[in-house]
Parts: sequence; C-alpha cells; structure tokens
Amino acid sequence: MINILIVDQLRLFSQGIMAYLSEISDIHVVGVEKRLNQIKKMLKEEEIHVVLINVMLSTIDTYSLTFYIKNTYPSTKIIHYMNDADYELVFKSVTNGVNSILSEDIKPEHFVQAIRCALSGEAFFTGKVAKKIVSKVLDVEFDEKLILRKKLNALDIKLTPRELDVVFLVIKDYPNKIIAKELGLSEGTVKNYVSNLYRKFDKDSRHALIKYIEQL
Repeated sequence: MINILIVDQLRLFSQGIMAYLSEISDIHVVGVEKRLNQIKKMLKEEEIHVVLINVMLSTIDTYSLTFYIKNTYPSTKIIHYMNDADYELVFKSVTNGVNSILSEDIKPEHFVQAIRCALSGEAFFTGKVAKKIVSKVLDVEFDEKLILRKKLNALDIKLTPRELDVVFLVIKDYPNKIIAKELGLSEGTVKNYVSNLYRKFDKDSRHALIKYIEQL
C-alpha cells in the first residue's frame, strides 16, 4: 500500500484529489494537512511514501518543508503542485530536488502517474511545467551555482568550490547547523567558511552578505 500525505488546505481541489486517489486500490491517503506541527507528526508516526505539496500554501514555508522532508526522510518522495506553472516556482521546485511538478489543471490520473513515477525513481512533469523547464530552467545557465559564480567572477570575487557551496546555502538562509549537515562538514568548519566569506565580500553580518548577493 502506498501511503500519501497531501499538504494543502481543505478545499475543492485537494478534496477532489483525495477522493480520486482513495479509489485506487493500492493507494491510501493518510490525510490533508496544512499545519506544520501536524505534518511533522504524521511524517514521524506514519510510513509516508509520497508527499503531495501545494507550493502556494500560505500557512507554511513549503520549500523549507521540502528541505526538511528530504533530509529527515530521504526515502520519502515529494511532488509539488501549483495552480499555475509560474517560472520562479518551477525553478525553485527543481532546484530543491523534488521528484515531480504538476499544475492543477491536469487530469486526476496524472497524479497517479506522477506518484508511480516518483516511486520508481523517474521524474514526471505536466505539459505547462515541462514547457517552462525546457524554455527556462534547463537553459545552459540552469545551475544556480554557475550563475552565481559568473556574477562573482565579473566582480573579481573568487571563491573556492567549497566556499561557493557554503555561500549558496547561506543565501537560502540556512543556518550553519543545516549547512554542515548538507555538506558533510562540522559546524565549526562552516563557521570558519562563513567568516572567510564576510572577509571576501567585505561584509560584517550574514544579513548584509545575503542582501548584497541577492542584489547582484
């Protein structure tokens, strides 16, 4: 049995998807939830195989939740869906490493297809999302790190590959503890890297560093 958790508010669309998926013999919808504490509780207590997340949900930071699930429950698959294939949302979802991205105007059976693809290690994108990826995300400068490196090189700010890894996560507003876990480093080592970044960028705080890079 495939256990599904839907992260969304209870609305006509989410109720419709829940009802449709519940009719599939090997799929069990654990619930529809929008509260972060309850979502984490369900992830801990239930064996969730796939999480469907409405990335436009206003009650929580859905991308922070995505990062949490990927790091805490690495075997759990994540599918993002949105009511419009907005380029920024699609790009952010792809760079957060989700298994599939769907737009809400698809047929319900596509959700089933996306779930099965995710569980088999395959990606699944709907038509509108795929077009966004082809035209924008999978551009030659798709890699955010490459884009950042080019911008910094133009300013004659030279970073080592590891410094680039660290600053890339710093600008995502990840704390040192999470950065250390993500990169397989000690928290003290990350702290040293961040201090070196302050020196190279001539900034005296994390906030100032992030603000500077975001304005590039």
